[in-house]
Amino acid sequence: LSNEVTNWTLFTGATIATVVERFRLYADATTTPWIGLRSASNGLRFETAGAFPRMRINGNSTATVNGFAIDNTGFVALVSDQTFWTDINSIKTPYSLLHLAGSGANYSTSSYRPWMRDGIVFTYHGDLGYIGPRNLGVEDRNEFVIQWSDNANVDPFGPDDLVFRFTRSNGLGTLGASLEGLEVMRCTGEGPANTPGRVSIGNEFSDIAGERPQRRLHVHDPSADEFNGSQLRLSQGFTTNFTDFRSTANGNLYLNMTGSQERVGIEEPAPLERLDVAGNARLQNVPIFPSHCVMLGQRIDPLVNDDIRFTRLDFSGNNNDFLAGDGTWQQAITECDWDLVNTADLATGFPRACRPGNVTIGESQIYTDTKLRISHYGTLPTMYGQRIFVNAGTINSIGLESSATGALTATSVIGVRGNAVGTIEKNFGGYFTAGAPIGGTAAIGCIGISTIANASSTNTGLMASAGFAKNVYGVHARAGASNLTENIYAVYGEVTGSGSNQTWAVYANGPSGGVTNWIISDEMLKDDILPMENGIETILALKPSTYTFKTEEYPQLTLPTDMHYGLLASNVQEVLPSLVMDACVPGRMDLEGNVTTESLDFKMVNYNEIIPVLVRAVQEQQAQIAELNQALQNCCAAKSFAPTQPSGNNGIADVKLSNQNNVVLNQNVPNPFAERTTVEYEVNVIFTRAQMLFHDGSGKLIEIVDILQSGKGQINVFADDLSKGSYTYSLVVDGKVEQTKRMIKE
Repeated sequence: LSNEVTNWTLFTGATIATVVERFRLYADATTTPWIGLRSASNGLRFETAGAFPRMRINGNSTATVNGFAIDNTGFVALVSDQTFWTDINSIKTPYSLLHLAGSGANYSTSSYRPWMRDGIVFTYHGDLGYIGPRNLGVEDRNEFVIQWSDNANVDPFGPDDLVFRFTRSNGLGTLGASLEGLEVMRCTGEGPANTPGRVSIGNEFSDIAGERPQRRLHVHDPSADEFNGSQLRLSQGFTTNFTDFRSTANGNLYLNMTGSQERVGIEEPAPLERLDVAGNARLQNVPIFPSHCVMLGQRIDPLVNDDIRFTRLDFSGNNNDFLAGDGTWQQAITECDWDLVNTADLATGFPRACRPGNVTIGESQIYTDTKLRISHYGTLPTMYGQRIFVNAGTINSIGLESSATGALTATSVIGVRGNAVGTIEKNFGGYFTAGAPIGGTAAIGCIGISTIANASSTNTGLMASAGFAKNVYGVHARAGASNLTENIYAVYGEVTGSGSNQTWAVYANGPSGGVTNWIISDEMLKDDILPMENGIETILALKPSTYTFKTEEYPQLTLPTDMHYGLLASNVQEVLPSLVMDACVPGRMDLEGNVTTESLDFKMVNYNEIIPVLVRAVQEQQAQIAELNQALQNCCAAKSFAPTQPSGNNGIADVKLSNQNNVVLNQNVPNPFAERTTVEYEVNVIFTRAQMLFHDGSGKLIEIVDILQSGKGQINVFADDLSKGSYTYSLVVDGKVEQTKRMIKE
């Protein structure tokens, strides 16, 4: 023990500094210390013979490792190779609480992460490993990590692996007694062809490219033992109720089941047979050669491989054969089963018979595109191509039912199509009648239903079209009545659900008329009934116009050509937005489903609901007239007016008018307005509090302006950020609404 000052090589390797030596132990009389203990950089290091530092304990210290700044105070490093302290590429500090640096390039930092500071780090030949906790960035949320790494660049055969090995004995035997020990499990990191994170179980794997794990989980056992060589076992018990899986060839999977039932269920948790499939089972690409078959059977003697009781189904190889009900192959009939009276009268057949599966009546040839074709040529007064009679059934009687289903890409799908061409008095493409006796539930001549599960531009239940004539009816509906009739509907339209834009029970593209029109207005069908206000202001904000329609530009709407009187939808939407809706006239298609006219979007106005606003405006106007009449009567009763006499002989009379002790609210100017408008008012009364209140179209208060003195005043309204629509402003004096005006923002 001494205070002798001696020069020692410090951790920096290349510089010499002066350190106060505290303790030195010599092994002999030489001056070379065997063990030295000194304080350096606020820490401790331990040396062995030759003044080689083997262990270091940091004092207060910080360092940068792999670009990460860490606090490595108190970290410990154990080193076997002195290059850890002297190599210019090394980080001369321990990376974790305990750093074990092996031989070779033991200074590896490229795989270091900041969360490795609280565990044990191993560096060896340019690689780094870690055991310890990893904090997940949240207090008390941690993982325990076993980490390994490779050099900065990935090896062509994949990175170094994490391997679990078992050893025993002296290393001169096999398996666990071998020098390398018995490999139990191997984990790979990033490998070639983007195959990260593979795990293998078995002792046949190695670091050779072809012997590394081939899948995310690779279980390998090359043993040919049927029972002990299985690669995988799923069990409920250790000696009973388990299933072994073993692969014996490419694509082969062998199941060895042990348990009380020895059954396999696919989508069936409680299988009743050796193989129980809940659903369809499919056998594909089975060869049709006579030596191949589908075999079902049971082995009688497990010791004799050929002792099998089976049902065998061989394929004959003949495409015309079919499987009969007794499990045998039989040949299809090659002759027609109907006698032909005349080749032009009847031709019939079915697949693989004498005809291609089509029936033609009244033609001399088979039409391959038609399953049934009936032709009738003649000059009789009445000719029927087909007549079907069905006696009344107990529930339903259907004379003809037709159904057609098309692919998603089909242009058109038609269940029934009728076409009548002739020069006779009447032609019917389709003629349907229905009659029901007294007490019948319903008699329906024709029902059109169109349903589709996919998005479609047009979905039509019944489409009617009529050509040019003196009188043309697209749909002519007539409903009769008797003494028993309660309700009569010539046309009844009903819509279930609501479209995203519009919903019509009946839509007319063109003028419509009738004797009477009725609108549902029963009080029992209504809710949230409130009185209407500001009728006059609303009507004054509307702008009636005269106009003509663009008939040539929009021919699909069948617009009238004469002049009309009405309102513009844009103006109505600003004042009464609920009375304007977006509408769409659907596109038109021909009978083949081809679009002939595109659809058109436009706006429509509900004129019927403007009538109550007009009624309210007349009521408010009448109330104002009554108020003025009452004021006039009161004034006449209080004073006796005499005709004003001229003050001179020139016939001129002097009259002085005054609105003292009065409240006046003027209409804003301009109105409508775009960005700014002005409101003038006059308060000629003594008041405690006066205010100007501004409301939006829904009645919500949006602004309050206090009036601080009597007399005339002006409020400048700036509305750059105000949306288009109708607003009101009211002059309130001592809690009483004196006057209210409406202003329009455009």
